[in-house]
Amino acid sequence: MINKWINDYKKTPAFTAMTTTIIFGLIVHLFVLTNSIHNYDDIAVQPAGVGTSLPSGRWFLYILKRIGDDTTGNFNLPWVNGLVFLLLISLTVAFLVSAFGIKNKLFASIIGAGLVSFPSITVVLFFKYTAPHYGLAILLGVIAVWVTDRWRYGFSISTVLIALTLGIYQAYFPWVVSIYLILLIKKAVEKETKAKNIIKKGFVYLGTMCVGLIEYFVVLKVMLKNTNTTLLDYQGISNMGKLPLSELPTLVFKAVKEFVLLPVKDYCSLATSPILRLSYLTLALISLTMIIILLKKNKKKPLDIIITITLCVLLPLAINLIVLMGAAQVYTLMVLPFSLLLFVPIVLWDVPQKEKAFGKGTKVFSAISIGILAVIIFFNSYFANINYSSMYFTNRQVENTMNSIITQIHMADGYTTDKRWAFVGTTDSTYFNQRPWGEKHLYGGQTDVATMLNQYSKIYWVYHYLGHRPIKIDGEELNLVGQLPEVVQMPVWPNNGSVKVIDEYVVIKLGE
Repeated sequence: MINKWINDYKKTPAFTAMTTTIIFGLIVHLFVLTNSIHNYDDIAVQPAGVGTSLPSGRWFLYILKRIGDDTTGNFNLPWVNGLVFLLLISLTVAFLVSAFGIKNKLFASIIGAGLVSFPSITVVLFFKYTAPHYGLAILLGVIAVWVTDRWRYGFSISTVLIALTLGIYQAYFPWVVSIYLILLIKKAVEKETKAKNIIKKGFVYLGTMCVGLIEYFVVLKVMLKNTNTTLLDYQGISNMGKLPLSELPTLVFKAVKEFVLLPVKDYCSLATSPILRLSYLTLALISLTMIIILLKKNKKKPLDIIITITLCVLLPLAINLIVLMGAAQVYTLMVLPFSLLLFVPIVLWDVPQKEKAFGKGTKVFSAISIGILAVIIFFNSYFANINYSSMYFTNRQVENTMNSIITQIHMADGYTTDKRWAFVGTTDSTYFNQRPWGEKHLYGGQTDVATMLNQYSKIYWVYHYLGHRPIKIDGEELNLVGQLPEVVQMPVWPNNGSVKVIDEYVVIKLGE
């Protein structure tokens, strides 16, 4: 019986999508899987760790960390973590294809290739120490939608899955909301679906998400209390769910504006190329045209049309909901829901009785959509490797710069190994060959040489690549050292005299 189920499943579009995702994902991301490259956080999480968990509100990540500490060790392994991440994304695509009811295997494959090459997926691998956990969060979000839609009382399970998703990374909540909304839009334009059923489904979805949010906050509060932990004031984490009503109109306008202007102006490095912006615009026009045709051909009643228009108006807000969640900074990692825009024409194309609705236009819509999606997938894959290559060379520059600084430290008069290191000021970027691979197509989550040297994690390059374990001072002590008259008079690095032993410190003056 199990063998029969496996054989039958291999014939489904979901399995095709899953297979495509794995193969294409390995091709696109092979460089980062087989090289040890780091961004500003990844270098600090060596050889193991998952980053900040409970203090950032990520209580399920904290639980997974505790489990990992006792089993796998949570090691930061490029190949293993990357492969596990791709496997989880392939399962995500399988559930996504099933949830949207995609029956065309070619379109199912395109969804797999489109998602696994999307910039927000690429950026997860910049933080490869937590890539498996983020992959799990993305998967749980899709399963939550699938269970709600497929099982009669699935919402009771989905609320827990949504809470777990948020417990790994809160920025994936808009991912769940957007999938629910696109699913409703598809149902709204189908011939046999009645308005009352859409309204009923909508309230079920809304209730599921609200209860999932409540469960997340309840568990968070309990765990913070039991572990005597305080939320960090980072990226607006401590203010999540506390949005003042007076700010709501401004944030709603901002979220919608960034969405609408995507075909004209890049947003979070999703459309850095004019070709990508034009492709997004064309896909949007195709999607709107298909919705209008479906409403007309299926002879939808006024209430059905109003519901569909309302859902379409809400879609930009859902996809860019992260803006309303209180994040201090929105960057490429946090805008995964935008990937769903690629699949709207596919979802609409696969509605029942599509041939009657689109007539001769069926092949036209599908051909244009496939062509545009192929262009987007190609450029996203290409830009992913530009980013990986840029990070590789930036890493080499940082490594060699720190090696040069260590040489100067060892040659400083009066240096002994018990001196504590004081990095004073921030370095000037004009000295470095900044971003040799250019800046236009680089995603959020990676930085240039100067910024890497100014990050908290700069000392970890010394730990992991140069084999030294000095003590670096921070905070108020560093401020006091920086105010010493002798330090104020020092030139900035790399000028002669920018590294000096003063009392129990070795001072490296990076900037004023």
